[in-house]
Amino acid sequence: MKKIANILRTTGLMVVLGLGLCITSCTDFLTIYPPNSTTHDDYWHTEDDVNGMLAEAYRQLISSSAMSRYYIWGEVRADNLVNSDNAAEEYKYIVEAYLTEKNSFCDWSIFYAAINAANMVIEFAPLVPERDPDFSQGDLNVVMGEMYALRALCHFYLVRTFRDIPLSYVASVTDANLPEYPQVHPMVALDSIMSDLNRAEPLVMESGAFPTTNDDYNTCRITRNAVRAMKADVALWQAAFAKYYAQQTEDDTDGEVSDGEVTENEGAADDTVTEGEGLTKADVADDEVSSGGETPSAPVTFKSPDEYYNICIENCRLIIEDMAELMEEKHNYALESNPIMGPGSENPYYLVSNIELGKEEDKDVLVSPAYDRIFGLGASEETIFELEFDGDINSNGTVFSMFGSGSGGNFYVPESFVTLYEADDWRRSTFITPESEGEGDNAANGAVEASVLKFVVRASGPKEETDNKTAREYQNNSECDANWIMYRKTDVMLMWAEAISLLTSPSTEQLDKAFDLVYYVNDRSSLNGSKLTKVGQSGLNDLVLDERARELAFEGKRWFDLVRKALRENGPEGIRDKISQKSSTSGNTIKNRMNHVNNLFFPISERERNVNTLLKQNPAYESSESIELH
Repeated sequence: MKKIANILRTTGLMVVLGLGLCITSCTDFLTIYPPNSTTHDDYWHTEDDVNGMLAEAYRQLISSSAMSRYYIWGEVRADNLVNSDNAAEEYKYIVEAYLTEKNSFCDWSIFYAAINAANMVIEFAPLVPERDPDFSQGDLNVVMGEMYALRALCHFYLVRTFRDIPLSYVASVTDANLPEYPQVHPMVALDSIMSDLNRAEPLVMESGAFPTTNDDYNTCRITRNAVRAMKADVALWQAAFAKYYAQQTEDDTDGEVSDGEVTENEGAADDTVTEGEGLTKADVADDEVSSGGETPSAPVTFKSPDEYYNICIENCRLIIEDMAELMEEKHNYALESNPIMGPGSENPYYLVSNIELGKEEDKDVLVSPAYDRIFGLGASEETIFELEFDGDINSNGTVFSMFGSGSGGNFYVPESFVTLYEADDWRRSTFITPESEGEGDNAANGAVEASVLKFVVRASGPKEETDNKTAREYQNNSECDANWIMYRKTDVMLMWAEAISLLTSPSTEQLDKAFDLVYYVNDRSSLNGSKLTKVGQSGLNDLVLDERARELAFEGKRWFDLVRKALRENGPEGIRDKISQKSSTSGNTIKNRMNHVNNLFFPISERERNVNTLLKQNPAYESSESIELH
């Protein structure tokens, strides 16, 4: 049951091969673009032309370049991964917080390639309804909505990783019209991202609304709940940055905070906001960015953190309620007779059950229906948006380069992270191979440390009753069809709980709701029932953060969760303490290199700054020692 492969076969390949629409290998800033023919009279005439570029935008997101960055940017610097001895030198530098502008993972061009493909659709697709009667205004709206959201998602990855980024809202077709964009304040970027998502929400397909013939599209293409999940995520970052910059402003003004307004260089740590002109949400919404890349000057404004948290809460509520309705409509059952969750389940959130665990006489059986549905088969009842790999045209070999197959990858899991799981938490044995267990393609090498199973394993237990009860079904490196999950239900549940935990004065009812959301995620994964006990508001956020670490491990979330926490706390002390625990040999070195919030963001690539003279380096790396990589 694979999804976007159909789009790629029928449209992407047609575009790449039949129409000659290809992407160059150049890695300079915004120099990945389709050829001039895409704007000539022989293109943008039919629905197929639009779908071809739509597929091209999605194709960028599943490229090996993008996939490796989901891991490197979202996980590797966190407390849940350490590099192996055979890892590339670049990986070791990232793990040890020894980053320079020469590191290839500072290259952001693949995300601007996807943004540019989206911009092409947004700019030229509106020409097609007049030329192709089979392509209606309704069809156009759906495509436009997806591209607004995809553009927002790419900008969102960039602002979380680099903080001060350029925003691209103009289609670049040739070098002649390739503009140099200035960086903007992260609050401006997040406002602009939210503006794109607000535009996308009413246009995209309602979740579950794609016809049954294209049922897989409901999880591999951006639908309404996917947009809402992005909005909830963005709102959490808006709140974190708003709190951080408000604290910086307070420090600069001896306790006198301005009314939610920060000028271009005011309120940023060490004047890190670049001198590039700002961009307001209204400017972007009205498409007022000039083709020359100049942007109107504006102050940076922000709301109170509580206002952002309430935006997150509302979007999460809408998603969970809509997903419950979809489950009831699709399966036509009540909670008490739920075949997905198991008979008699008291979990009100329609989570896929692990009912088989603990019900077998032999507790060594590793079968996890939840793992197999979500990470094995894909397109599960809990998926909101995921990127598809079919193991044929598109193979997700990135997971093998990162984690190996039971052993032998570039990264392993430190014991300090493994201990976050209770011994009877099924995620401990289905997400991670215990130390020295060693199995799969590289079993002969022996697993000397705990290694990652998530995405690497297709099925969590034996295929036949006669098989070894501890055997797992591993993916094949060259035919891996493990999908990459951007957002799923438990992620949204925990974002909802996080937002409640951070409100200034949440009600008792809200606090109870937040605990329930965390409890039911945890309870689903415990063989003997959740051991979580209620805590007050002061401990609730740590409870949420730990559960996100357990549930979403190795899904590109952990580092971003920690950075968001550091911003709220106005410093990296908390994140440094967690990360230093993962290595007895380099822990203190890593801790010392993360002595400022600036160090939590990547440097701007040397190549990009040579191409775009408006780019300013993150101050943490302005005088960093150059490292020759070999």
